[in-house]
Amino acid sequence: MYYTSRDPRHPGGSDHLITLTAAQHAALPDAPDLIERVSVVLDAIAALRSGSWAQGTGEEHEPGLVDWALTISALADLEADLGGVTAAAIREHVRLGASVRDLARILGQPRYDAQRRRERAIGVEDRPVPPGPAELWARTAVRPAPTRE
Repeated sequence: MYYTSRDPRHPGGSDHLITLTAAQHAALPDAPDLIERVSVVLDAIAALRSGSWAQGTGEEHEPGLVDWALTISALADLEADLGGVTAAAIREHVRLGASVRDLARILGQPRYDAQRRRERAIGVEDRPVPPGPAELWARTAVRPAPTRE
């Protein structure tokens, strides 16, 4: 990721450029949606810290109901997506031979907490948990059809 502050539309601001290889680009057809959600969250963090919401035009205003509704929606989507990526990463970590102690060290958590997180992601040896919808999305970029309850 590169940072630049040369955009004349945002004096003193910065643009963030994410570079992808051709293979990464092909594997991330939904990257624009993810980037938009992260952008909304960054706008919200900046608004919480500064007290004003900056529009893409550079104009600022006091954060309102719509701004926070967009933030909550973006966060809900990102939480689900990141949960799927986390589950997939834990599953791959275990597949490559990592221990619960390794996971605890990476997470900076007690071993017990890491064990619980690992079990939620992949289950236990005699009761494995198959990948859930969010993990399947992380692996395939395909969102499962919503189920009716």
